[in-house]
Amino acid sequence: MSCNSVKINAIPLQHIVALPKYAHEDGGDAAADAFAAVIEPVDILPGETCIIPLGFKIQVPDGFMLAILARSGLAAEGIQVPNSPGVVDGNYRGEVCALLYNSLRDKVFTVSRGDRICQVALIPVFNIKWNVVNELPETSRGAGGFGSTGTDIK
Repeated sequence: MSCNSVKINAIPLQHIVALPKYAHEDGGDAAADAFAAVIEPVDILPGETCIIPLGFKIQVPDGFMLAILARSGLAAEGIQVPNSPGVVDGNYRGEVCALLYNSLRDKVFTVSRGDRICQVALIPVFNIKWNVVNELPETSRGAGGFGSTGTDIK
């Protein structure tokens, strides 16, 4: 499978390990793995949130955002990107960082230099132009939300 590609201007910073990389060469990955650019290991205590630098600055193209996403392997272990997706807007010019949360109750999570700690994906965005109306068309779902469709297979 081949995905579309978009060039992004990037400035690798002095402490970078590598720019984010796709795990597979066949073009099928939706997101690229990003690497912790910490100089020394960082311990994230249970219940703690920590900002981890990724070691680069970017210029997100007009009409896109860079999403910072959790890696499934870390999420399964209780390490989350709490603001997932983290949003890097097109007008941001600082270092790209990941916010990590340790949801484990009794285990310190250590981030070491070069660890793959999150994924990044380029996502198209559209600015909203609000159209104020008095009512919305009816649907079969209506106002049902948060579990309203049930959990069993029908």
